Amino acid sequence: MSQEYLLDTCAFLFLGNDPRRLSKKQKIVLENWENILHISAASAYEIATKVRIGKLRLAKNTVDFWNDLVSEYEIQVHPIGVGQALAVEHLPLDSEHRDPFDRLIAGFARQEGLTVITTEEDFQFYGCRILT
Repeated sequence: MSQEYLLDTCAFLFLGNDPRRLSKKQKIVLENWENILHISAASAYEIATKVRIGKLRLAKNTVDFWNDLVSEYEIQVHPIGVGQALAVEHLPLDSEHRDPFDRLIAGFARQEGLTVITTEEDFQFYGCRILT
């Protein structure tokens, strides 16, 4: 039986750069080709920003890294739409975790009813189902 999941940025990066950092449960889900995987364009923006400011290095250029991984895992990419952007209004504010990228991803996950594959427990604070 297939299920649908949304990768957060860290999980996507680990999938492409260092799969050992993903949990056994996450690997089982990601390797099950019946599951439908999604990612927000917010993750592409976050990755490009981190590469540009020197906080992230990839083995290949950013466009190839993104496209190769999306293609290999047949990940459905979703643009940042107005609904996704406005959904963050209804997320709780946490003084310790206000990452705008995570808030966009969480808003989309809630809006679409997707479980977030993440390494961050903080997504639970936003009322998201998570797989860690």
